[in-house]
Amino acid sequence: MPTYEKPTAELIKEFCGETLKDKKACFKREEIIAWFAEKYPKTKKGTINTHLHSLATNDPNRKHYARHKTKNESVRESANFLFRIAQDSFRLYDVETDPLPL
Repeated sequence: MPTYEKPTAELIKEFCGETLKDKKACFKREEIIAWFAEKYPKTKKGTINTHLHSLATNDPNRKHYARHKTKNESVRESANFLFRIAQDSFRLYDVETDPLPL
């Protein structure tokens, strides 16, 4: 049974909607972890990190997560949400300028 009404991936999208002012704005891993600690404190740090890996189109670790491999196109497309710009920094994925997802 989920801890919160929305799944973690949707909460990450909520964070982005609240904090990122434009398509190229970025956030650090510690910022999203702090946001979760304040708004959704039962969410574990490992859960957040796992979702960041699976949602980042260029993160080589995403191959370990099934979300981007599913035959369900809407689920697969929703997994292409973030772009990792450094070890602990992310921004929204831009389909027009970023490389194809891994």
